[in-house]
Amino acid sequence: MHCIQNTNMARVAVENLTKIFKGAKGESIPAVSNLNLVVEDKEFLVLVGPSGCGKTTTLRLIAGLEEVTSGTISIDGRVINSVLPKDRDIAMVFQNHALYPHMTTYENMTFGLEVRKLPKQEIDQRVRDAAEMLGLIECLDRKPEALSGGQRQRVALGRAIVRKPKVFLFDEPLSNLDAPMRLQMRKDLRKLHAQLGCTMIYVTHDQTEAMSLGDRIAVMNSGTLQQVAAPNQVYHHPANMFVAKFIGSPPMNFFEGTIEQSNGGISFTASQAFTVGLEKSIAARLTEYSGKKIILGLRPEHIMDSAHSPSSPAEWNVEATVEFIEPIGAETHLHLSSGEHSFIARVQATDTYTQQQKLSLVFDMRQPHFFDPKTEQAIA
Repeated sequence: MHCIQNTNMARVAVENLTKIFKGAKGESIPAVSNLNLVVEDKEFLVLVGPSGCGKTTTLRLIAGLEEVTSGTISIDGRVINSVLPKDRDIAMVFQNHALYPHMTTYENMTFGLEVRKLPKQEIDQRVRDAAEMLGLIECLDRKPEALSGGQRQRVALGRAIVRKPKVFLFDEPLSNLDAPMRLQMRKDLRKLHAQLGCTMIYVTHDQTEAMSLGDRIAVMNSGTLQQVAAPNQVYHHPANMFVAKFIGSPPMNFFEGTIEQSNGGISFTASQAFTVGLEKSIAARLTEYSGKKIILGLRPEHIMDSAHSPSSPAEWNVEATVEFIEPIGAETHLHLSSGEHSFIARVQATDTYTQQQKLSLVFDMRQPHFFDPKTEQAIA
């Protein structure tokens, strides 16, 4: 098999990118607002966020399928705002495959190369190399109707691969597949990225997909970039409450309360519910919030049954009531309440609980996140 490694350099830079659509009554609808983002050469970057956050619009702007309102898009320093989509050296893989139904796999994969009038021998070699890489050799003579959903998505990938573009763009390509096939395709995409050595930008609303695929993930909401960092950095050090809530399943728990000083120590008191002590190193960065409202964030895995954490400090204990039990298989999610606060704990699947059970919990206060209630930004 010939090497399909892409030798093109492709650093994508988006500067002050804005896209405003016009509504039915002529009103301005901002889809992307002043976006600044750099995708490094050979990086796999994932744009993630809820429906309507602007991620697909951003991808379409890079591809040239939408016209930029303001700002610039460049590849390796060359501004491409006015460059036609066909001349941007970009390949896009869509959610719906967009295969020609009357063509075989082989014909679907060769079509774009034939339009470019490449030599027949080179076209054949590129297609067979891509088909071997994607496990499609046995499917080259089949039409789309005779292929599974996963095979059709691989054909769409193959059609992009044979072009050897500078940049691959993926618009939620796995959303129509069932769960096992999505998992397999995620593995295939990571392997493909390593084999091709090219720049990939991937859009999804699925935070699990984003975490497992991206070298970095860029979290978007309402057309603005919330945070861009490595997946673990985004999970463990979210920039704000939106990121903390969106990344993680179940999402982070939030408790409104105040920072208080008593008996030489500093604690967090949730309104009419509970008080937990803070370690000195954590309390030191919260001095300006003493006596003021603040929001505590705690991941479900950092709330545990006190029976499994007997050595934890007593000031980390919280009494709660089990409202709902959600078995997940390898673990159980307990939906709990304490005073006016509802929250979720991730506990061992082997433990048994009942609804309305009174439970003593431990809040692991080595792992807290604090947010300003006005700005919702993380307190560093």
